[in-house]
Amino acid sequence: MLISRSGLVRAVAFFDVGVTPLVIHACHIDTRTPVYQLKCLMRSADTIYWSRAQVIDTHCWRNIFNSFSSNTDDSNINCDCEPWQHAYDQAISDVRYELPGVTFHQGDLCDKQALLTALRDVSLVFHCASPAPASDDKALFERVNIQGTQTVIQACTEAGVQKMVLTSSASVVFEGTDIKNGSEDLPYAKNPIDYYTETKIEQEKLVLKACNQDTGLLTVAIRPHGIFGPRDPQLVPILVDMARRGKMRFIIGDGTNLVDFTYVENVVHGHILAAESLRPKSPICGKAYHITNDEPVRFWDFMSDVLVGLGYAAPRYHLPYSLVYGLALLLWLISLLLRPLVAFKPTFTPMRVALAGTHHFYSVSRAKQDMGYKPLVSLVEGIKRTVESYPHLRHGA
Repeated sequence: MLISRSGLVRAVAFFDVGVTPLVIHACHIDTRTPVYQLKCLMRSADTIYWSRAQVIDTHCWRNIFNSFSSNTDDSNINCDCEPWQHAYDQAISDVRYELPGVTFHQGDLCDKQALLTALRDVSLVFHCASPAPASDDKALFERVNIQGTQTVIQACTEAGVQKMVLTSSASVVFEGTDIKNGSEDLPYAKNPIDYYTETKIEQEKLVLKACNQDTGLLTVAIRPHGIFGPRDPQLVPILVDMARRGKMRFIIGDGTNLVDFTYVENVVHGHILAAESLRPKSPICGKAYHITNDEPVRFWDFMSDVLVGLGYAAPRYHLPYSLVYGLALLLWLISLLLRPLVAFKPTFTPMRVALAGTHHFYSVSRAKQDMGYKPLVSLVEGIKRTVESYPHLRHGA
């Protein structure tokens, strides 16, 4: 573990902030901050992947997740925010913390001076910022994932940052056709299905190319797939909204397609292992690694487990995959043509249909070999924790 010039291990994570994804936040927390206070911070802004930004050293990250479900008393926390179970729809800019040893920074991801301020005395960067995959704003994706990443790399180099861990995506190799136990040796998608994938490919290339053991900046990319977890503001709320509107009665295809879903704590675990393993001459330098639960499951079984757990009916009627994909493609093209006149955003995009109707699961053998990765939370337990975090989204609530 690297020690910063101030004597503490410090890491910075850049995240988007809701509707203003160019804004980043950072906070510095040292290992002396009580675990129960860190626990409150995580609860208030949600777990690391669903929060907007956390900046903590790797030891604190481990403590948070080791104690997240513990009986530690956090009733005395002075944290001016909404109840934690409702924090999923809050940007961190709306939450005010009073925690000793914590400093927050806010700025534009493309503003190098703002990044340099946040990077002062930092040795490790987790670059997690990206617009939501469902967005169809090409200019925004390019500005955040490409221009923003270029700025982050420049700022890291100037600030003397030693390590950068990128949150990439397994979608960078996905073109809408079956992938079974795919390895990191698969080529990048030549025909990306959406702007998210297109710009994540360029982002990953930029970060991995920036790895230079001579100048001191070491980089690695983590490719999670199908991230889910408590208070996730995307997958479950969208799923419930569709169920309430009667759009979750149908199964696309024959329903046997296997996919990877990854519980958020396992994703964080993969990031921490990458950060700890990233050192000169390490085999992970400049490489990408798939991180999943290593439990491929039928896509529609997973969706049914979540829906039934929240009191909704499971999908039961089958629709031909080719028909649904063709309709999704047609609606997407119509939305592009009508965009100057009408705000029209289809629920089922070609990417969503492809993810719902094809096999796409990935090998984590390389992560196991090079980083000692092993999922901490099983799929069954992850689904249970996730469902329990949404009492307000249960049927009839």
